[in-house]
Amino acid sequence: MDLDYEDFSNGGMTLHNPAAGGRPRLPFRIYKLTEEFRQKQMLKPQRDTRNPRGTAVGRWEVQGGTCVEMRGIRSWFGQCGCGCWIYSERDVSTPEFRGRNNSGPKGRWPKYCAGCRERRQQERADEARRGMARIRRDPHSRKREFEFRERF
Repeated sequence: MDLDYEDFSNGGMTLHNPAAGGRPRLPFRIYKLTEEFRQKQMLKPQRDTRNPRGTAVGRWEVQGGTCVEMRGIRSWFGQCGCGCWIYSERDVSTPEFRGRNNSGPKGRWPKYCAGCRERRQQERADEARRGMARIRRDPHSRKREFEFRERF
């Protein structure tokens, strides 16, 4: 019996092909790079929106924006808090995205535009710098006053 990753996708198991005798079990992130995986995936159906030569278009709303999938590319459009538009795209035409009920990677889409991202990074660095300066001025400022409480 030759098992495939889809056999374990609903149960959350990440190991592939436990029935294979003598071969080590591979996590999916490594198994998807093997030739065996590519051969098995090519036999599975592919959505028309993920076909690089297809003409179908899929569109759906996600938190913070809109996804559009066509010709093997999944694009995301959204707005930053400052009002700037953000655009990001991912390739979904690879064998990894074949098969029924396979929505692809669940990673997050960007939340901030490049300007806001740099500004937030600079604010975090400034806050860390101020914190270290405060500790250097008064090394005991980091310690809390501990109050003994009566246990019941």
